[in-house]
Amino acid sequence: MKKVSSWFFLLFGLAIWVTVQSYLIYDPLSQRDQLPEVDDSLAYLVRTQVMEECSSLDCNALLDLRTQFNAMPQGPDMQRQSEIAGFAFPLYHPLFSTILLSINRITHDIFSTFRILWLLSPLFWGIAFACLLTSLWGRTATGLTLGLMAFKIFPGPGLHYLTPSNLSIMIALLIWARILSKNGSAPITLIVGSLLMLAMHPIGMILTLITILLALFLSKKKKRKHLYIMLLFSFAIGTPIVFFTSLADQFQAYLTVNPMPLFSSLPTIFSNIVKNLLEVAIQFTRYKASFFGSLIVLFPATLLGCFYLRNSRQKNMIITLSILFLFLLASLCHSHALTPNASLFFRLLIPFAVILFGALPYSIYIVATNALNFAQNKTNRQATAPYFPKSLLSSVVILAVLSGYVLETVVPGMIHIQSMREHMIKRQPLSFHDSQVQLLLSKANPEDKILYTSTMIMASYFARNCLQLGAIYYHPAFAKSETTSILLQQKSLRFAVAYNPTVYHPSYAGLDEKNRCITSPELSFSPLSEARKSDPISLEGSIPMKNFHWIEILPNHYDAIKEIKIFVTNPGKEILLELIQQNDNLPRSAKSSTIKQTIYAAWSGWITFPLKHVNQGDTYRFLLPEGDSKATIGGISFDNEHFWPWPHQATMILQGKDTETGRVKLSFDPSDLLPTELQNKAVTVIHDQGSSVLLEFIH
Repeated sequence: MKKVSSWFFLLFGLAIWVTVQSYLIYDPLSQRDQLPEVDDSLAYLVRTQVMEECSSLDCNALLDLRTQFNAMPQGPDMQRQSEIAGFAFPLYHPLFSTILLSINRITHDIFSTFRILWLLSPLFWGIAFACLLTSLWGRTATGLTLGLMAFKIFPGPGLHYLTPSNLSIMIALLIWARILSKNGSAPITLIVGSLLMLAMHPIGMILTLITILLALFLSKKKKRKHLYIMLLFSFAIGTPIVFFTSLADQFQAYLTVNPMPLFSSLPTIFSNIVKNLLEVAIQFTRYKASFFGSLIVLFPATLLGCFYLRNSRQKNMIITLSILFLFLLASLCHSHALTPNASLFFRLLIPFAVILFGALPYSIYIVATNALNFAQNKTNRQATAPYFPKSLLSSVVILAVLSGYVLETVVPGMIHIQSMREHMIKRQPLSFHDSQVQLLLSKANPEDKILYTSTMIMASYFARNCLQLGAIYYHPAFAKSETTSILLQQKSLRFAVAYNPTVYHPSYAGLDEKNRCITSPELSFSPLSEARKSDPISLEGSIPMKNFHWIEILPNHYDAIKEIKIFVTNPGKEILLELIQQNDNLPRSAKSSTIKQTIYAAWSGWITFPLKHVNQGDTYRFLLPEGDSKATIGGISFDNEHFWPWPHQATMILQGKDTETGRVKLSFDPSDLLPTELQNKAVTVIHDQGSSVLLEFIH
């Protein structure tokens, strides 16, 4: 009966974990046009595409980018932007790419494949946690722990994003569970698991080292000899493979993952520690309510749970936590230009925190069992042991305090889950249309080059079979580079891709591209972090009407203007849209005219406003409905070929409803999307739906 009940608690806790965590990620994966965390997700898909198309990195796009970046002056800004744009080069997650490509043989859509794998990640985490926790705390406490952890958001990279590093940690948890259950004697698991972790992500190097130390410290002296022999054998085979593949220029795993030079200066190490500790303080403050709860209860309850463990498991847990703690301390020295501060710390925190989280539910289980035994007047050997409650009353009081703590963390945890879910939906709200890429592929010749002014757009194109076309990347930091100027003058440069002007709020200028979006939700107040005040102008290529009072269009020239069209998607109730045509240069009686159109509920399409008279100097202002309308604007144009007024080089002015957004002025002159060296070249927009704009140079 006891065995059946323990399995019930385990499976019930696993079900709660999978349900809550699936709720967190389902809408962000199903409602968005792009995968959550667009920059990282696309980078994984591009490396997968590279692995399939040109694992030797000999695609035209990669050859061009490598030549460009190698010739770039070594200024700090140029170097940083070159590293950011070099996301396609390091093939450091071959196993992850292999899994994607294998599933893709069935789905035939790499983006859908990634979504499917991501949706399964709560189950993967749940199984990995269940195996590790059961090896230390038993099935009943593990089920309780999973139920409690379901309402926690882990700081840093978290568990809600599917990344190769997280998959590598999942593998490590399964390996450690096996090693713990076998008291260190699991050499085959150690060797095979280490290879899998190393092939999944470079963090596998650290996890492998932890695994080896765990096996050595847990195993008995008699069995360590066999372990040493297997480790030496693996090292003897692995070293030549790494050496010869590096000579063949195929070893791309460690091009961008070295945390810092091998012998960094002490000031550099100290600076890294300070920055990482500051980030840890910020994140712990934000997540405290659900992640830690009341420390006055958490610390004693954790110690109590550890004392309740029987000696053999207690020893295994102390060894495991000690090794992880040492690596956590060492990770504070880690720094990398392309990763957030303390990113390695937060990854290694996952197994450390999960093991400790098991202590409190284990305390609840022991105290509840103790209370039940007292209530039934059963002889309880544990009651005579140290640290165990000696009466029914003391058991009930402790149980009430611990249960109150659980509620204290679960309630804010529910709020945090909802906040993070909405954040995942709203962060980087971009829309890249496959039809735009298909148009480019249909028009481009093999020798043509494409100018990319965005790493995320470039990644989207590379993931959609554009690696065989030439590529040039431009960032404002490259403006003084002679190499870039020469590349921009090539006759083979025929196309350019840039963001639609409506994508970013002007206040985002100067930020890294990946950070031009809303900040993480303020789960709790922290004076060390502040939310960004303004949102992006458009969401997935469309402007929400509820954010603006009016939108005004000022054409630069008025040739062939007979009507103005607006593309509206209105999933809500019926609304009224009003157009004011105004010209201050005309007599008062002719200065303005008004046209009104009704936008019906569940409408999506173009609404045409015919213009009786068009004069030089006319402005066209759309008065948007007041209130919380769900309608969005996906285009405003004077012709039938574009979504936005590019042929008339118009200026758009938007008046925000909140003071942070303010009044925003956007240019729809195609030349303004290009570097200074190209602004005198004849260019035309050939596709402008969504968040990106495809341009073709007219030679």
